[in-house]
Amino acid sequence: MAESQHKYHQIVNEVERMIKNRRLKPHDPVPSEGELAKMFNVSTMTAKMALKHLAIQGVVYRMPRRGTFLSDRPSEIQRNDMKSNSIGMIIPELDSYMSQMISTIESEARAHHYNLMIRISRGIEDEDSCLRQLVDERVEGIILFPRVRDDCSQQVLRLKMEGYPIVMIDRYFPEISIDCVYPDYFEGTYQMVEHLIAQGHREIGLVTKAISSISRSEEQHRGYFTALFDHGIPVISKNIHIIEKIKDRTNYSDNDPLLDRFLQENPDLTAMICGDDYIAASVLSSALRHHILVPNQLSIVGFSDIQLAAMLPVALTTVRQPTEELGKEAIKLLIRRMNHCDEKQKTVKLKTQLIERNSVSVRA
Repeated sequence: MAESQHKYHQIVNEVERMIKNRRLKPHDPVPSEGELAKMFNVSTMTAKMALKHLAIQGVVYRMPRRGTFLSDRPSEIQRNDMKSNSIGMIIPELDSYMSQMISTIESEARAHHYNLMIRISRGIEDEDSCLRQLVDERVEGIILFPRVRDDCSQQVLRLKMEGYPIVMIDRYFPEISIDCVYPDYFEGTYQMVEHLIAQGHREIGLVTKAISSISRSEEQHRGYFTALFDHGIPVISKNIHIIEKIKDRTNYSDNDPLLDRFLQENPDLTAMICGDDYIAASVLSSALRHHILVPNQLSIVGFSDIQLAAMLPVALTTVRQPTEELGKEAIKLLIRRMNHCDEKQKTVKLKTQLIERNSVSVRA
């Protein structure tokens, strides 16, 4: 065992010397564990241990089925010499829901003696740019609330492969093992459908974003389908409206011809499940424009419980996301990752809460 450890450290030193002598540039390939095993006459396991050590140090990063590459990030030793005592956070927009979460995260970060640096991404490409900026500014870890997208960005994947501490909020990507914390969208949606059924509703529609592999949209669809199925109510495709392009969240009351048509063509619907409170506000606005009484003719429910929900013309029944818990768990996960970067990925799913207001009526 001692001899294996000695050889493993020798390989680490030789690989670092090889990188320097060959003048490798960031993202150039580094010899594989098989090549190193032959080169130094050691087992593949010993070579693998050496490369894992270098990955943890930030010297290299490894990509499944592609190989090992030289990192463009400082090594762990260099990082320790230039600690910033800062963590970064990237968000897609700033609204009341996000503000509550930022307040919790900033307070928790300060309690652990870290400063919080915030970036607001203005698009998918800008999100990657924000990630690069924060890393260049030497933050010690990043909390990412990603924009709506169907797959994980190459920048996030690269940081993950380099062992950079990063935690995802609100959704996860099944193709990459990364620490994440998010509300239980399946259970929250299921609970809301059950609540409507208990109030006598059986013609229940769904208005949400397109289904994808990310947690929020997929779990909300699944919660809706499962709740109806479990209560013997058929799922009818015409009762589901997919919003392909989400509007600016400040203009929810603007006309949406496709949503208007959906409501007009489905007069038998007595209740509507909405993917978030902004969508619910748009449905409410559309219903009122077309003289559909809420909740007497159409009950509407949302998801998130943003500040707007209680201030609408009809106060919104919704599912509350635990913003304070989300923030606390995100900081806890990030600090854990910063201290133990080789531990197994952890996912934290938080319970939601049904908030009853005035937008749901009881059906006889």
